[in-house]
Amino acid sequence: MKTPGTRAALSLLVPVVYVLLQLIVGTGPTVWPDSTRYARAAERHLGAGRADAYAAALAPFCADRAERAAREAALRPRPPEPVSFRAAREEACLRAYARSGDVTTLDPRYQSVFGSRWAYPWTLVPFVAGFGLADGLRAHGLVTAAGCALLAFGVLRAAGLGRRTSAAGQVVLLASPLGWWSLQPLTEGLVLACVLAALWGAVGLVRGAGRLPHALLMAGALAGCFLVRYSTALPLCAALAAALAAHGAARVRAGRCADGFWRAAGIAGAGLLLCAGAVPLLGLPSTAVTLQDTFTVHFTSAPVPDPWSRLWHLNTAFWSGWWGEQAARPAYLVLTGAAVWALRLRSPALGGLCCAVALVGFAQIAAHPLAGEAERLGVLGWLPVALGLPFVPGALRGRAPRPRTPEPPAERADRVPVEAGSSAG
Repeated sequence: MKTPGTRAALSLLVPVVYVLLQLIVGTGPTVWPDSTRYARAAERHLGAGRADAYAAALAPFCADRAERAAREAALRPRPPEPVSFRAAREEACLRAYARSGDVTTLDPRYQSVFGSRWAYPWTLVPFVAGFGLADGLRAHGLVTAAGCALLAFGVLRAAGLGRRTSAAGQVVLLASPLGWWSLQPLTEGLVLACVLAALWGAVGLVRGAGRLPHALLMAGALAGCFLVRYSTALPLCAALAAALAAHGAARVRAGRCADGFWRAAGIAGAGLLLCAGAVPLLGLPSTAVTLQDTFTVHFTSAPVPDPWSRLWHLNTAFWSGWWGEQAARPAYLVLTGAAVWALRLRSPALGGLCCAVALVGFAQIAAHPLAGEAERLGVLGWLPVALGLPFVPGALRGRAPRPRTPEPPAERADRVPVEAGSSAG
């Protein structure tokens, strides 16, 4: 008989193994330009001055760039001496950015985008205080990825899967781009954690289990997403509210109870209204600012007069190329199709929610249709794969052909034969 401790250990097994593998053989996360702003804010929260905070944030950025350049150079037919090459690259990076104040631009419109993501730098603070900046960023990413795996386990268990199958779902999530981006010192990992927590709460509500705890979980997750990145929280609330309302209406037409769907849809709808009202009230950057950021290349050129028209043309070019890539390498479409099919058969409510979240990912790409940003911005498009593939074995078993009915035994020769013309039916 399994004890509660044994059952809990199964949910921890995959995240613990994943973290150990990352520590043993992983190369560590990339320190992106955006990461330097979050690191700088964390240093400021810890009491550093503006110049010192920027210098502290710049050091791991340049060290990471030099390390990756050294690894690439080591693959050349005649590689340079690694130590001197790495040191020269790091020194050049520090000289290039030391006096600029930011690795991109100090334009206040650009900085306001990152200044509005209050929660993420604060979550870095205990890790930076305990491990230093570089190791703190890595530790934060490991904890975030492991936390996302635990939340995925909770979602799948709430949807009715067994523990072993839910653990398999953790493997799928961590092996997908969702796992990789959760490790990075960017907001994607915490956004994914908020999304998974919101789904856990929503699934619990629609299945009628623990109304208040699941309602609080869903509401808290959506509020957390707003504090981490409000530009995702807005479409997330809208997508979840629409999906839940559509499911609820379908159940009403079928004469079935839809109370849980209406409760969850009400929470998502209230979140949408609160988020939409908070954006102008708090003076957060609008869509117009982010569009100008895109088309002025971070405000390094004059504002464009027709950003929406440019966005349309950029989307036309991007999506035509995207479909061409999918036709050549259809792994994502095949996996998504299999996952959505299984979700539709085994857990339609979770399937609808996962598809709604995936649409949020594609909407974020459509708002910034740039080839270099698409994988990161659209990473939520992998959520149906991560949460749907564990349902495939059950869906296949449910569709398997039934065994034939055994043939009746041959009749004994001494029985009276059926008369000609009579019916045996």
